[in-house]
Amino acid sequence: MRVILTLLLFSALTATAQEKTLHWKSLDVTAKIDRDGMMIVSERHRMVFSGDWNGGERTFRVGPGQIFQFLFISRIEPGSDQLIPLTEAADSVGLHQYRLDRYRLRWRARLEHDPPFRNRELTYVIDYALMNVIVKEDDVYRLNHDFAFADRPGIIESYSLNLELDPVWKLPEGYETRIEQSMIPPGESVIVDIPLTWSGEGQPAYLGVDPSVQAMQPAEDDAPRPPPPPAVAMPLRIAAAATRVPVSAKSA
Repeated sequence: MRVILTLLLFSALTATAQEKTLHWKSLDVTAKIDRDGMMIVSERHRMVFSGDWNGGERTFRVGPGQIFQFLFISRIEPGSDQLIPLTEAADSVGLHQYRLDRYRLRWRARLEHDPPFRNRELTYVIDYALMNVIVKEDDVYRLNHDFAFADRPGIIESYSLNLELDPVWKLPEGYETRIEQSMIPPGESVIVDIPLTWSGEGQPAYLGVDPSVQAMQPAEDDAPRPPPPPAVAMPLRIAAAATRVPVSAKSA
């Protein structure tokens, strides 16, 4: 009987050790829209791995007509705030390397022969830029964007978004640009829908840029290079996702 109990206990412990889970302790997003309509986004992912994960994955949702530019992915050394950039893989993805396949970003955090993770918290910072993210509707400009991603295996325990706008962009009275949410299950996202007013002259340079002409490649420096201002705005429609946040009041 003692042998049977020991075997059952060992089986239970083995099953627990092999359980494969991934969730986000927190996802904190900062997005800055400059005077010409380019949006620079920085995401800080605090991820908790259990099991034989090789690393992480992030698929970017890019709307029709939008131009996406990947900038960086960095890891934060445990116990410090030091950002260490991951390197792009030339062939197979090695430890602390990444690969971007169109809009799918993958990176490695564990070698195959290493022991499985056990509630291992790892933090990564992902930076990217978008053009054509603002759409002109008659006399109103509209930002309708997904600031999270529904295609993930685990819950986001704590979520925050801080949206910064150049003073040339005006918000309607009562709208706020800070969002905080908690316990967002997989399959749900955070979509912000805000009407904006442009107070500058002419039109924003990054509105209606033709993707077939302005194909943005990974940046060679810290900032995207501006394209020539377009002559005519290009219409853009953004598909809806799971959770829509009008940002007319604080979310908690």
